[in-house]
Amino acid sequence: MKLISLLVVFLLSALLVPAFQSDIKQDTIGVRGNCAMCKERIEEACYVPGVKKATWNANNQTLVVIYKPSKVSLQKITQQVAIAGHDSDSLKANELSYKNLPDCCTYRTKSCSK
Repeated sequence: MKLISLLVVFLLSALLVPAFQSDIKQDTIGVRGNCAMCKERIEEACYVPGVKKATWNANNQTLVVIYKPSKVSLQKITQQVAIAGHDSDSLKANELSYKNLPDCCTYRTKSCSK
């Protein structure tokens, strides 16, 4: 009886674990920025419920996000980045958000050392 119970638990866990893992997605989007301050701001903007990890690369201007599509959409993540003042491939930040960036982070007009 004990062996059958263990076998049932093992089979159920083997079936359920892949179902939970399939709900995690990774996407890469282009996001404009200049420096370490931009990196921190962009990554922090992404952390909404459902986002597991966000990493922005200044050299290639890309943001890699790992998230649960059942909890948050890529569009919502992109909107958060725009609200923080950073343009992406699909959405431009509004002028007020952009103008509130520190001078070093004004990627539309100049760049600073990475």
